[in-house]
Amino acid sequence: MVLDLVVHDYSYSLPQTCALKVDINYSGWHKTMLKVLKKIIGIPYDIDVNEGMAYVSGKVDPHTILKKLV
Repeated sequence: MVLDLVVHDYSYSLPQTCALKVDINYSGWHKTMLKVLKKIIGIPYDIDVNEGMAYVSGKVDPHTILKKLV
């Protein structure tokens, strides 16, 4: 489902934003993304349905986010 991951800051101890490029051809991708991201307590996120992008902010390890989405 996730096609690409862009990390704007490589220090996991500092707040950062991860941009996830999502395969928008998968029907219902945004509902699946919402379901997974809601389980990560305390992490703000934004989903751009038109662009097929999900943005996750905060003190996060981008690789952990990918593991939860796969």
